[in-house]
Amino acid sequence: MTLKYKNASQDETLDSPGPGTRLPVVVMVNGDTASAAEILSAAIVQRGVGILVGTKTFGKGIVQALEPLAGGAYLKLTVARYLTPNGDYIEHKGLMPNVVVAEPKGVTPSSNPASDPQLERGYRVLLQRMAKS
Repeated sequence: MTLKYKNASQDETLDSPGPGTRLPVVVMVNGDTASAAEILSAAIVQRGVGILVGTKTFGKGIVQALEPLAGGAYLKLTVARYLTPNGDYIEHKGLMPNVVVAEPKGVTPSSNPASDPQLERGYRVLLQRMAKS
């Protein structure tokens, strides 16, 4: 991922040296998946090591900092943009999962696939990927 600042000399590119995993990876995402979780999810997909299952992510691709002001107040400033490994800026766009599974109304996310249709689908996708490897 890259942190892109107004002053290009401050830009930072962060890259994992690997070797990563050879295990199948499925990441569950939804509209609450934001910021660093989105960047990690994008890296997993864009590097071809896994897929996303769920609904579109939130779309937060900015870095913010707090500057103290007199009297105990703070000013929140946007200081940089997060770019995915492919250079995409996801602010207000989010990520679309490879496998879209709507969040059913009235279902609380769970660790039990029998009571959470999204998790159940993610589990099936993972089993399919495991069978292929």
